[in-house]
Amino acid sequence: MFAKNAAELFKIFKEVKASEYWDNHFNFGKISTVDQPKVLTKDFIELIILNTILPLKYTYHKYQNEEITDEILAFYTSISSEKNTIIGQWKNLGLPIKSALESQSLIYHYKNSCEEKNCLNCSIGFKLLKETSNV
Repeated sequence: MFAKNAAELFKIFKEVKASEYWDNHFNFGKISTVDQPKVLTKDFIELIILNTILPLKYTYHKYQNEEITDEILAFYTSISSEKNTIIGQWKNLGLPIKSALESQSLIYHYKNSCEEKNCLNCSIGFKLLKETSNV
């Protein structure tokens, strides 16, 4: 809760690994030919930070009546953008997405405008509709 930057959070998760049982298992009871420690990848750590740690950190500090907004935004800016289908679609439209702040905002926009078929009330959707109708 008191980490001041993303590097401090990465440091915490860098040491996390599965128990020794999983060094040679991918499924319960079935031994794998691969024998290596299972650790968290950078991408997975970023997902945990974006979807769990930062929302909890924000809520915790807001409850304590502390001003935390700028610090939380700095966290989102310092983490790379997510890699998922929604962000891939935005990139296909030519948007350069550099940080998690941008990817989170585009995911929010997609879920609240695109999925709701609210294109005519959205400047992006309206422009895309206009361009496709001129083809």
